[in-house]
Amino acid sequence: MPILSCDPAYSQLLDTNQELRSELQDEISINKTHKNSEIEELKSEISNLRKQHRVLQQDKKFKNEVGSLKARIWILIDKKISIDALDMAMTNLIANINRGLD
Repeated sequence: MPILSCDPAYSQLLDTNQELRSELQDEISINKTHKNSEIEELKSEISNLRKQHRVLQQDKKFKNEVGSLKARIWILIDKKISIDALDMAMTNLIANINRGLD
């Protein structure tokens, strides 16, 4: 059986095969680079989303605290109005008693 290495078609086939393997390795390398770059971008995006989530949680906490403080203020205002009304009632009662004593 003769060796085909001297055949120009076989030699061309080997060259083409070698070129394709080289191109494939280049593509693999490019894909790895893009993949690593994409992974880093995703990590950065995840980090940013976590920061935003923390800020939103703090905002929600602050809103809840503001709502709670508003409710407490209204309770205190209502109590003050009640005390003021009670003071007025006592003043009127004392005035009426004083008039009755006169």
